[in-house]
Amino acid sequence: MTKRTHPQQGFRSSLGVLRLADEKKYGEARVGNVYAQALRCRAVSYKAVVAIIQHHLEDADENHADKGALPEHENGCGAHPYH
Repeated sequence: MTKRTHPQQGFRSSLGVLRLADEKKYGEARVGNVYAQALRCRAVSYKAVVAIIQHHLEDADENHADKGALPEHENGCGAHPYH
């Protein structure tokens, strides 16, 4: 709420998220998981929470960014030749 120009805007956003939990369509458990994911991503706006719900991102792995990294192997010569 402190990031908003007016506290009422943050309050309305919070009410929107709470309303999602009350709807039979999503349920409290799923919205709780979604909001936990939103907190980890620091994306706590109503729009962000709705996007996570719509794209089923609450089940996304926390280490998703590391999946594209190359595995360690013994063929590398390390950083010392480049210094």
